[in-house]
Formats: sequence, structure tokens, C-alpha cells
Amino acid sequence: MVAYVNDKIPDKLIMGNPILELHPELLVSPVRNIECDFIREGTGEDNYGKEVEDIFIIDIEKPREKCEGKDSFATLPRKLQEKFKDTVKNDLGKLDTDREAIVEYEIYIKDGKRPPRQQAYRLSPKLGKVTSNLINELLDNTFITPSKSPYSSPIVLVKKKDASYRLCVDYRALNKVTLKDPFPLPRLVLENWSG
Repeated sequence: MVAYVNDKIPDKLIMGNPILELHPELLVSPVRNIECDFIREGTGEDNYGKEVEDIFIIDIEKPREKCEGKDSFATLPRKLQEKFKDTVKNDLGKLDTDREAIVEYEIYIKDGKRPPRQQAYRLSPKLGKVTSNLINELLDNTFITPSKSPYSSPIVLVKKKDASYRLCVDYRALNKVTLKDPFPLPRLVLENWSG
């Protein structure tokens, strides 16, 4: 993708070839090149009507500084560091395997429904390596264990501000077949604390 920067337009906007072909007066010599890491496609139909077939609206920001190797806890204000020094850590640390499980929870499936068993989402080789590293770290620290459950939900990688990834699980298919708890624990706890 080639993008041109035009300082005569008051809004931040990148125009593609279809627009530039319709309005050649907007095309000036390139001022600079822009390297795009992530592009989110948007629609301009509300603002520009339907006369133009393709409009991609992109917000241009300065690249964020990568925090690889930095202690993100150290970037917090001192007051927060002091308050959460016992609970927040950059590394996972090992979970005490001798300790009994604090919470056990049963999931009840609606009548006539089967537990969802979904395949993993496809990942690029780079994200596959990131996923493998995250899972191995969780296994090594005993936060997760291998499972032969009849349930299976795919994982999703979510990019964090520091360009690292958070491992999440897509439980939407499971939520569709799960019986809702009529007395959810957080609501009961809040009601007991009210005054």
C-alpha cells in the first residue's frame, strides 16, 4: 500500500487510488512514507455518502515505544507501586501445587445441547510461536495443566500496549449452551456487603 500525506486537508485522512483517480488535484509529491503496523478498516458512508465505492479511514498515530525488557510495574506511580507491591508482579512465578483448589465451579449445559468442542483459530507462524511460548510458560508455572475435557474453546491473542500479547479464551460458544446461574456469586457478595 502506498500512502501520500497531504497537508491541505484539515482532517487526518489517507486516500486510496480510487479517490486520487477521481480527484487528481489532491495528488502531490509524497511528503513522507508511513509505515503501517496495524490498519483497522472503517466506513465513510455516513460522512461521504454512497457515491464512492471504497473508503478506508485510518487514524495516524506516532508509533508507541515498545517496552520489551522493561519492568512495567516500575512505570506505575510510587503510590500504586506501594499499594500493590504484594499482588502485582511482572513474572507469573510458580503456583503452589500442594495447596488445594480454592474455588470449584460446575457448568451445567442446557437440555439437549452438547458441550462445544471447537477447533483452534488459525494463527500466523509468528503468533503461533508467541502462543506456544505463552502456553509453555503457563504450564511450567502450573497455572494450567493438560486436559482431556469434552469441552474445547479456541484461544485468542490480544495485543497489549507494550506490544506483547495476552492469552484469552473465546468462551462464546460455551456461554450459548450454559444454563445461567440464578444467583451469581458476585451479586450475592455485593448484597451481603451493602449496608
